[in-house]
Amino acid sequence: MRKEKIHRKLQLLLIAGLLLGGIINSLSIAQEDKTNAPRVDMDPQVETLLRKVDAYLSGLSSFEVEVQLHVQFRRGDIQQDIQESGVFSVTKPNRIAYVMKKGLFSPTVICDGAFTTTYSPSHHQYLNRPAPKNLDELFTFGVEAGSSLRFALPIAQALIVNKPYDVLVQGVKKGKYLGQEKVHDVSCHHFKLIQMAIDWDFWVADGDAPRIHKIQPDAEPEEVIQSWELVNWQENADIPANRFRFTVPAGAKPVDKFTRPGAASHPLVGKQAPDFKMGLLDGGEVDFLKLKGKKVIILDFWATWCGPCRSAMPIIDDVARQFEDRGAALYTVNATDTPEAIRQFMQEVGVKAAVALDKNQRVFRDYGVEGIPHTVIIGKDGIIRRVHVGFANDLREKMFKDMVEIVELKAAPDLRCPGVTFEPNPIRAGEPITFSCLLENAGKTKVSHHTYSIQLLVDDQVVFWGPGAVDIPPGRQSPFTVEKDIRQFRMLKPGTYTYRVILDADHRVTEVDESNNGFQGEFKVLSKQ
Repeated sequence: MRKEKIHRKLQLLLIAGLLLGGIINSLSIAQEDKTNAPRVDMDPQVETLLRKVDAYLSGLSSFEVEVQLHVQFRRGDIQQDIQESGVFSVTKPNRIAYVMKKGLFSPTVICDGAFTTTYSPSHHQYLNRPAPKNLDELFTFGVEAGSSLRFALPIAQALIVNKPYDVLVQGVKKGKYLGQEKVHDVSCHHFKLIQMAIDWDFWVADGDAPRIHKIQPDAEPEEVIQSWELVNWQENADIPANRFRFTVPAGAKPVDKFTRPGAASHPLVGKQAPDFKMGLLDGGEVDFLKLKGKKVIILDFWATWCGPCRSAMPIIDDVARQFEDRGAALYTVNATDTPEAIRQFMQEVGVKAAVALDKNQRVFRDYGVEGIPHTVIIGKDGIIRRVHVGFANDLREKMFKDMVEIVELKAAPDLRCPGVTFEPNPIRAGEPITFSCLLENAGKTKVSHHTYSIQLLVDDQVVFWGPGAVDIPPGRQSPFTVEKDIRQFRMLKPGTYTYRVILDADHRVTEVDESNNGFQGEFKVLSKQ
């Protein structure tokens, strides 16, 4: 089960990188290539167009445009289609807003002239920074805001800086004019900017208003087709002030930097606890293998010279004793102090818990102890469930909550997926497919939003991943539906395919039984009519 989870996470990372990150990162690299740049071989028509775009964009005092991202990803017999959109609003010198209109991953970036706020929906976190003096500084002053804007629209920087031409030609080796075409009934000039890493196609409106209407990278892998369309341009308009106000999404957390959703506080959380056998201060020994399956083990790593340990140990001991009759066992672990110093310390703090002696510090190393106090809680199944490093004023509350979830699993949540539906029915080769499912919490405590995710795999290929955006109360079901205009997939050949829907809880959720988090079956794909 654990190896399978790792494999699925690797798939998710690969798909996220291809669909939403890898191509954009290539553009960012090209933009930073400013040294020893050779002379650009530019067709005269392209040079003229870029100069017109430069004059036009730099001359705007404000603008608003809708950005539409289209991604098509094909691997084997499965094609995935993703649609995201947002509204990009700019009032110079230093107010900007990019707000997702529809989708799952596009960020929100808002600068009101005083502060810059960046919100990541996949993290469900936001951060604030002082606003730059002007929009040119945004990509150096506010690193997160600048990179998030490039994520939403790779040419965002070129649209807002004082010298768009300089940004557009950075890293470019050649500019090739390809003729005139229509984009949404707008007559456009089509040209290609050729770079070392990646080539970009541009469609720029003909006439006195040379708006950029579409960009598309021409890059490997060939299975990915990705484009951004810019529609409904409004230039030099009075943009309402409320466009530049950030409304905190329900439950979103302020952070100093973005962290992975549900990221464990310690890399050992969720892993099998390393085996150990240690002698005890008052005789005998503690053997992990003899305790596994019988006890919830608390290991408190400490030393007599550690001031925070003096504050933390009595709290840990008190919480552990409250759960002794339900299988909790506390072992304080000391590596360097003499027996006399240990006994004096224990007497001073009023703790009578067992002291395990890690004389060669092997257990300290195996459990990744770099600072003390360092407290590890291991479930009866031998999995490390929590790691607390250092002392905090809320340690008692956190430890008690952890022990309730870990010791009293019957009072914990229990995610299940009792059913899946695919549309349309019947399914035919090449037709767009969406799915919906029921999310059930069969446990006795709530599952909070953004502490779990929903994944759909078809023939072991991840075709959907998304965060769980709603709370699921105990004993309740919640429907989950993927909107057709955001995400869909197609089976390109007829046949019978296996699928699995998995509800994947992160480390903050200790479930009664995580083995029942999925639903699997088969669906048939008929030939085209």
